[in-house]
Amino acid sequence: MTKNINLPLDMTVNEALQYADERTTGATYYKGKRDLEVVLWLLAEEVRRLRKLEAIADSQGTNGQEKNECKPSYKLSDLLAQSEPNAPIPEEVKSWITMKPVGKERY
Repeated sequence: MTKNINLPLDMTVNEALQYADERTTGATYYKGKRDLEVVLWLLAEEVRRLRKLEAIADSQGTNGQEKNECKPSYKLSDLLAQSEPNAPIPEEVKSWITMKPVGKERY
């Protein structure tokens, strides 16, 4: 069953957030619930999270790019240049590679 929801097509993001707040205020959430209120709430929270990250990045002068100092950036070519192609495969990796499927693995 499809619900017809009348939303103005010229709604701004701030208006959409306000609409989401109005629709989700007082809603009951439980594990496994999947409906419009859950989607609205999740999307609104994600927009707010991204806005906070953007504000932090802007205040640090990163020109809108998310700054993540915990995660260094690597190039595949650099990593391959550091690797030893003739190095033996560790035993724990061998056992993982040769392990038989235990569930719904796809190859």
